[in-house]
Amino acid sequence: MKRLASAAALAATSPLAASTIDLGWMDEIPSEYRGRWDSNAAACAGAPGRQRVELGADRLKVGGDPFRAESIGWDSQGGVMVHSRYAGPGKAWARYDHFYLSEDRRTMVRFREYRSYPLVRCVGR
Repeated sequence: MKRLASAAALAATSPLAASTIDLGWMDEIPSEYRGRWDSNAAACAGAPGRQRVELGADRLKVGGDPFRAESIGWDSQGGVMVHSRYAGPGKAWARYDHFYLSEDRRTMVRFREYRSYPLVRCVGR
């Protein structure tokens, strides 16, 4: 994926207010978003459920299904948007997700298809 930087920068209210971020495309999901996320701490300890999200540099796993990121970019609300395609056998579909981190980086909201899903960062593994 090629980075297509635009001239606009996020306002000081962005989740990364300490840095200036160009709106546009990037090569990978930012490191502060990566990791395992679920609906609550108890869900983190159990088997993957429908709300579990695992984010890597260019891959994500949602509810146990693997996806490969096709494009990644900052969205206008200060989060990250990811367009991805299913990476498993026998099926083909695409998805669009938006992820928004809290200031303390312990919670994240995943927004997809007009619904938001609050998630907590799973610690340990």
